[in-house]
Amino acid sequence: MNEQTLPAAAVFDKIPGNHLVLLADAPRFTIVAVTDAYLASTYTKREQLMGKGIFEVFPLNADDARRTGGTHINASLHQVAKERKPHLMDDQRYDVINPQTGRFEYKIWRPLSKPVFSDDGKLQYIIHSVEDVTENQRLEEESRIAGQRLGESENRFRHMVEQAPVSILLSRGEDLVTESVNAPMLQFIHKSSAEEVLGKTLLEALPELKDQPVMQILSNVLKTGIPWRGDETPVELVKDGKLEQRYFNISYTPIVEAGTVTSVLHVATDVTQQVQTRLKIEEMVSQRTNELARVNEELTATNIELTRSNNNLEEFTHAVSHDLKEPIRKINFFSKQLGDLLIRNTLEAEGGLLTKIVQATQRMSNLIDDLLQYSHVSQRPQQIETVDLSQIVQGVSQELEFDIHQKGATIETRNLPVVQGYSTQLVQLFQNILSNALKYSKKEVPPHIIVSAGSVVEQGRHYHSIEVKDNGIGFDQQYAERIFQMFSRLHGRNEYSGTGVGLSIVKKILENHQGFIRAEGKPGEGSTFFIYLPVR
Repeated sequence: MNEQTLPAAAVFDKIPGNHLVLLADAPRFTIVAVTDAYLASTYTKREQLMGKGIFEVFPLNADDARRTGGTHINASLHQVAKERKPHLMDDQRYDVINPQTGRFEYKIWRPLSKPVFSDDGKLQYIIHSVEDVTENQRLEEESRIAGQRLGESENRFRHMVEQAPVSILLSRGEDLVTESVNAPMLQFIHKSSAEEVLGKTLLEALPELKDQPVMQILSNVLKTGIPWRGDETPVELVKDGKLEQRYFNISYTPIVEAGTVTSVLHVATDVTQQVQTRLKIEEMVSQRTNELARVNEELTATNIELTRSNNNLEEFTHAVSHDLKEPIRKINFFSKQLGDLLIRNTLEAEGGLLTKIVQATQRMSNLIDDLLQYSHVSQRPQQIETVDLSQIVQGVSQELEFDIHQKGATIETRNLPVVQGYSTQLVQLFQNILSNALKYSKKEVPPHIIVSAGSVVEQGRHYHSIEVKDNGIGFDQQYAERIFQMFSRLHGRNEYSGTGVGLSIVKKILENHQGFIRAEGKPGEGSTFFIYLPVR
């Protein structure tokens, strides 16, 4: 029996799918017909296969430790020959030699064998069909590994929260349902286990907070999305069945998802001892002057401990932001891989969803980068330098050359001074200010930015006054203070990109220089930022 005697052999060659026609001459199973698609999938030619046994032309890969694919397929063919019924197998590994490399190529197949009978009911042929599922298997394995690593990163993050040296609680929704809490916070609120607060609203876990100012503050944070920080905030908490007045340095940070505040991160440091010590001094100073030195030592020790706690909080924030980069990078990497595969298979809808995932993770990555930069700026350098602001602006303009060229922008400088300050931070300051001016420019109107300088006296102190004026979209003057707040945005992400951190960094840099900044704007007529650096 050969290819020419098989009915409609020429038509069989062209049918879609990977198919072989085998004689039922077990154990050889001679190949008598093969589709073009099968030849392409196995890197073979028809003359290599015709008239040969299936296991003669496809040797086993010695590097495959189990090498069970051939055994299982052989058993399947024998089963079809014996039971005269089709047999669908589980996915099988059976590597094939790639002629371009001369090496075995990893392959996973999904085999199906069907019997073909002659007119007199005798088993004449077996049609052996295989589907190449290698890429699906590989992608599933990579996704499994990525998910496993992401879970490990999340566990590390959760462990870091639990081990943080400051008290932390995360609440979700308008009812402030507790999602996460660590041991220091449980100690502060006099709870023996997390089960007493997890899954409960703040008022269910701590009913004594009702009508206390902190609840109204939390409501405002949820409503406005503006972070809040309060030092020595009084809070009454129940201990041993009695209300106890305590004092905390508290920060409430809103967490925004899809433009809506969904959660609040509570961070607190107990400063009750510090406050009580100060109050004690104020009540007894006139009567017990001989004890003032001792009390001052206690206050100094308490302040040292508070400073250490604040430093630990800053280090913890930096570490958490840095660790979040790893899962974000992996999500982005594997989403792009999956997107490329779907695009090749013309699955346009799924590809679009993956594009949104990649864009979202990129925005998350940008936000973490900006938070890390803000964390670095919070650490003031020790060495003051002589800095030429003309050279600073010139260098920043060169770094922004692509955006300047793309928008046809011009940056004009006028009589910029030489100042005393931290050069690296001043570079960051002008990068953010000039990038801001380029970003919020008018469509079809080339940006024109003027950087000029003068000198002023504010509250008896001399300052260099640097003005950065643009012809962009401007802003309503009522938002002049809000634009310097962390995560504050006056426009939607779809209109203008960004994280809402840049101007907060500018404000922090000027605080490090004992300077300050203010802004003036008018919708449609541009903005002017006034930067004040002290004359040293």
